[in-house]
Amino acid sequence: MRITAFLAVFALCIGLLAGCGKENPSATKPEATGQTSATASAGETTTGKLTVDKDGWPKGDVAALIPKPGSGTVISAAQPKAGVIVISLKELAGKDLETYVGQLKKKGFDRNIEESTGDNIRNFLAYNERGASVELVYSSKNEIAVITVKSGS
Repeated sequence: MRITAFLAVFALCIGLLAGCGKENPSATKPEATGQTSATASAGETTTGKLTVDKDGWPKGDVAALIPKPGSGTVISAAQPKAGVIVISLKELAGKDLETYVGQLKKKGFDRNIEESTGDNIRNFLAYNERGASVELVYSSKNEIAVITVKSGS
């Protein structure tokens, strides 16, 4: 049931992203989903309550719970509510995904792990000792990942 819900959300995200069309090469900052952007400091952007680095990776306590992947490009980063961030990545190859899942486990997300693989879809959900969770839903066909992090408090 839980996996089905995650796959449904992921399919919705893929559907929304599929309609994006050709990118504007002059656009260098990630989209701030449903939030306004303002320049914070050199190389940073503030999107509502969320500050991101020059690559679009979020900063702050919740983002610090997980490592930044070594590859992939941030499409968007959002903080739908306090203690939760959602990061969408594109151009994340399958081998890089496996490396990243290993990094998540080394960072402490090694409890109550749930993993599933379907047709071109991979799901990873895990918790750390403080109850924080990370969920990664990945489309191998499109090389797109959606990472949701929830703090344990």
